[in-house]
Amino acid sequence: MSKAKKSLLYVSLFSVSWAFHIILSRYALNVGLEPLLQQSSSLLISFIIFSVYYFLIVKKKITTIGKKDMTLAVVSGAFGAGIAGLLGLFGLNLSTSINYGFLIKTSAIFVILFSLPFLKEPIGKSKV
Repeated sequence: MSKAKKSLLYVSLFSVSWAFHIILSRYALNVGLEPLLQQSSSLLISFIIFSVYYFLIVKKKITTIGKKDMTLAVVSGAFGAGIAGLLGLFGLNLSTSINYGFLIKTSAIFVILFSLPFLKEPIGKSKV
């Protein structure tokens, strides 16, 4: 399978699983689960799944992690899973899953705006 087809497959599977996550999260919030507890549980389960995948399927051992890599991992985790996830759950708690689903897609606009200055990725016809 080509890289482009794999990319499309993985992103499509991500979108479907993310939609399922939104519906499940909204249901959990409807029955009274607190956003902070939900986010903490989600992070714990994610850690377990990633650990099983990495150590049992990929079968690699972590030997050393450089200071730069650790800093990038912490910042990425803080924004991606921590702050963004928690703010998303607070927003979902105050909205419907349909509104949340539409609003979260505005991230595509921010990715385009931030990719050029931070990653030096030019915007071309093939990316739009």
